[in-house]
Amino acid sequence: MLLAAAGALALACVLTELVRRLALARGLTDAPAPHKAHRRPTPHLGGTAVLLATAVTGALACLLGGVRPDGATAALFLTGCAVGAVGLVDDLRPLGPVPRLVTETLAAAVLAAVAGLGPLAGAAAVVWIVLVTNAWNLLDHADGVMASVATATALATAACAALAGRPATALLTLVLAGALTGFLTRNWPPARIFLGDCGALFAGYVLAGAAVLAVSAEGGGRGLAVLPALFAVVLTDTALVVVSRLRAGRSPLRGGTDHTAHRLRLFRLTPRGTAVALATASAATATAALLVHAAVLPPWTLLALLLAAVRAVRLLLRVPVYRAPAPTGPLGRVAGPRTEARLPDAADRAPSLDG
Repeated sequence: MLLAAAGALALACVLTELVRRLALARGLTDAPAPHKAHRRPTPHLGGTAVLLATAVTGALACLLGGVRPDGATAALFLTGCAVGAVGLVDDLRPLGPVPRLVTETLAAAVLAAVAGLGPLAGAAAVVWIVLVTNAWNLLDHADGVMASVATATALATAACAALAGRPATALLTLVLAGALTGFLTRNWPPARIFLGDCGALFAGYVLAGAAVLAVSAEGGGRGLAVLPALFAVVLTDTALVVVSRLRAGRSPLRGGTDHTAHRLRLFRLTPRGTAVALATASAATATAALLVHAAVLPPWTLLALLLAAVRAVRLLLRVPVYRAPAPTGPLGRVAGPRTEARLPDAADRAPSLDG
């Protein structure tokens, strides 16, 4: 499996550079803007390289390594490809959230049915997978953040799947981790290519589904505790954004520079420091989830993670990230210039939930 992950890393390095050059030649780029550090058009189709590297390396590993994919893992990969394909279409011509949500819901329903989950567990799995998939898509807003956090999560998810007796699922997530690491060679700040909806949705869906398969055999509170702990960083970011925007009277679907990474940048962290900090936090929480899954720690110990996440959201909500209302004089005229919290070096992209 480690050899397969190394192969995915190498293949993703090559494919990412090829996709980057092709996208530049065809003009498939994000346009530069005054608030971004990227002063030149940057391709946003890196997710195709991650998907292809995962597919090719995973298939070769199954053929040559003797790992037979079970039905649930095969369904996870195929439905993940469908979700990634819709994301690719959205990268080329924005579709809006409805087609993506419909595709994700149908894909998750197929996975739940093939995995043999009951009606109640299947419905809960569908809601969970759709929620986590879009949470990952929201995290794809800053150089190196989503790919590095997803790599740490994928490694822990692979270990959970291996412990649960699902070698094919472990192989898929391990190969995905290798592909994401290869992509990071071009996405690490300053990024020369972005993941895009294709990569964010594909990786997010596969990770969410693999976690469900890994803990589906767990009973009671252990499985329920492992799932949110594996994705603590991405779920905390989503909770922060939703609460922050609702409190500010904004739509949760509206993009903005109000994510965890943006707020950390206001504390003078560099783009690389921000990616390292979030990846480290993800590795720590995912490792705790793995230890609970392996019965090394009892499930109640993960309450500390929940309390830490709530505390983090409360602290980060205090960081001013929205435009302040313009002060007015006695005649209703603007008394002074409006101000807005600005990043020290805004190298971040707008979130992609709303296309």
